[in-house]
Amino acid sequence: MDRTMEDVLDFIEGRVPGVTIFLTTSNRHGDAYIRQVGCFVERDERGWRLGTIGRIREGDLKMRHLTDNPRATMHWVEVSGRTIGPRGAVRNVWIQGDVELVRDQDRVEAFLARRAAARGVPPVDADYERYVIEITPRRLRAEGFLDLYREVLVLTDFENPENFRAQNYRTGTAGADVPAQPPQG
Repeated sequence: MDRTMEDVLDFIEGRVPGVTIFLTTSNRHGDAYIRQVGCFVERDERGWRLGTIGRIREGDLKMRHLTDNPRATMHWVEVSGRTIGPRGAVRNVWIQGDVELVRDQDRVEAFLARRAAARGVPPVDADYERYVIEITPRRLRAEGFLDLYREVLVLTDFENPENFRAQNYRTGTAGADVPAQPPQG
């Protein structure tokens, strides 16, 4: 796999310190709700999947929103103080995807076991019922991983992640060819 895409995967799979993850859902009126979450990234013959745990309880907003609109965005932001480019931007990745709410407790336990094994820690005990928010990615956008400051990495073919494209988000704007700076901090 391309080194650039490996860097993005390290970033979203939790191998880069100082990265915070957010989940964005929207209610039936289109209002966005953002919540800090944990995320476990799985890549196998089924493709990429992003998973996070929810707690089954009356009035759970994530479950209600994702039942009404089964699409979500995960956003990883480097908050360690390191910056890229001339204006203090930070490396970040967002992935939009389609959601499956997994309520079957056998599948939830299997997810927790895979996550624990991958992280080398025992599963967290809980005295409440959980569900998995499983996101199948449709689009990835990453800033701060390419050679030019204003180039973003865009991926829509998750079976062939080496087929990402670089896209200048301000084509024709002065400074579009500003080299990216190594993260400062």
